[in-house]
Amino acid sequence: MKRIFGVAAVALALAAAGCGGSSRESDDGATTAGGSATDTATSAEAPPIPDGPITIGMPIAITGPISLFDADMLVGAQVAIDKLNASGGVAGHQLKLVKSDTTSDVGKGATAALDVIEAGADMLIPTLDYNFGGAAARVANEKKMIAISSAGDPRFGLAGIGPYMFNLYPGSPTEGASMAQFARSNLKWDTTYLLVDQLINHETETCAAVKEIFEELGGKVVEEDKFESNATSIATQATRMRAAQDKVDGIVLCSFPPGATAALKQLRGAGITKDILLDQAMDGNSWQEGLSDTSGLYAASVGVLTPGEEKDPRIAEVFDAATKLTGKPNNFSLGILTGYSAVEAYADAVAATKTLDAETIRKYLETFRDKPLAVGATTWTSTCHMAVGRPFTFVDFPDGKEQFVAKVQATKLPDPAC
Repeated sequence: MKRIFGVAAVALALAAAGCGGSSRESDDGATTAGGSATDTATSAEAPPIPDGPITIGMPIAITGPISLFDADMLVGAQVAIDKLNASGGVAGHQLKLVKSDTTSDVGKGATAALDVIEAGADMLIPTLDYNFGGAAARVANEKKMIAISSAGDPRFGLAGIGPYMFNLYPGSPTEGASMAQFARSNLKWDTTYLLVDQLINHETETCAAVKEIFEELGGKVVEEDKFESNATSIATQATRMRAAQDKVDGIVLCSFPPGATAALKQLRGAGITKDILLDQAMDGNSWQEGLSDTSGLYAASVGVLTPGEEKDPRIAEVFDAATKLTGKPNNFSLGILTGYSAVEAYADAVAATKTLDAETIRKYLETFRDKPLAVGATTWTSTCHMAVGRPFTFVDFPDGKEQFVAKVQATKLPDPAC
């Protein structure tokens, strides 16, 4: 994922190239959308926006296990679309959303992308993950269409997918560096024990960054152990950790639900009482089911879901709108804020350039410098389509509810971070 998962690279055949979102033409007009932006004139070659709605395509997991993440992204996108439409749309055009269900099948990403393109999509928001979202993103690039989503894997952008893919996430290297700094500066850990899930590369990359930066900041990783979250038991790892826990100030667990919840139960059941720092995959509340005690747990987060605890009023406003739309509490901050910000960024680009031409919009998005999107200040350049270096929020979970602890801007990043 990233939740961001990244299992193994997926090779999928793509359909023949077409012109996709860069082919429409007619009508101009202009309104402000998604916040202020540096004014960018439409290039002489770029066609104006045609009559009719601007269509956002979401080839995502509406059903199946990955829907845990994508369902919230769909909500976030709809919240942004509703807000923009209520204020007059973008450049005089209403926005429309079309979607296609991959059923959490990594092999259906390309077909789902072609489905929403056939339904008129002008840009794509693929699944929140390099592997599960990569096929749809590659279709978008093949068709010369903008795609915007999130994944911890730095390949979910310019380097791995292509020039029209933009990643709203800071990436696993930034995440791990922020966790290391939080552990050293906020939790005051001098020593730590790493337990790393080997099943997906988001976890291995994040914990690799934790180790590198924790030690650069003067800390010591006493021991690093491995497991796979689909294993039924981590008794051996728990025994080693229990023997070493008197030598460490705290534990870093890089894993994702539901396996990470099972691992936490086993660690606590084995008598391991040290505080545990979790990565962003453990943000939210849905993973806590069956875990009787959430004290002593900390996690990297994008925004605090518990009402009244989010310190950024803009993020709190998005969460409130999402709750009103669905009638239920939010589960996963990254999904909601990615969906919202993907629409927000694209709408801003269309309003500024007055075109749907992907090449023109790509160049505009590459001018973002700390762009104030709901997901966080975002910088994209011609060489990096990932929001490297963005601060992370850290939370704890008293009584099972997220509570703001600190916001951390990593001062050191692994090289290269993009």
